[in-house]
Amino acid sequence: METARRPLAWEVLQGPLWGLPATWWAVCRHPYAAFAEARRGGLLRAALFAVICTLLPMAVMWPLGLSPAGPVPWLVLLGFMPLNAAIIHVMFMALGAAGKNLGDTLRVACYAQGPALLTVIPVAGLAGFAVWNLVILVYGLAAAHRTPVRLSLVANLIPVVFSLALSLSGAGALFQ
Repeated sequence: METARRPLAWEVLQGPLWGLPATWWAVCRHPYAAFAEARRGGLLRAALFAVICTLLPMAVMWPLGLSPAGPVPWLVLLGFMPLNAAIIHVMFMALGAAGKNLGDTLRVACYAQGPALLTVIPVAGLAGFAVWNLVILVYGLAAAHRTPVRLSLVANLIPVVFSLALSLSGAGALFQ
């Protein structure tokens, strides 16, 4: 007997601050369980969650002068997220691990922006965000697409390795 699937608190605007803290905690603490239990939700609310979690640190840090580049890094991060999700979805399809529904991948990628709140911590926050974002993507996408975690890990790491290779080849060209 399958357990009843329920939406994330944010998707039904339930609890304090419309369920943002509860959803953030569920997704960041147990991403596989959060997306395995959560029924399909709306992409609009997921995108709003990503915007809030990405821009909130900027709203705190920029007026305090702790963000020397201003809002640019956060806007780039937010703009890069859908492209990254699309690339990861193509990797899932190439591995035969996902269907044609890009919406599931985008939804998980939006919720994976939750750890962006950690970027208010100088230096360590950005590193923590990068690692935890990847953890949420790997486990969340494995649950959302009902695939093994190892396939999700490969699908998520192929673009990372490719980007690193391009970066290193570009850096190597600078020193020739």
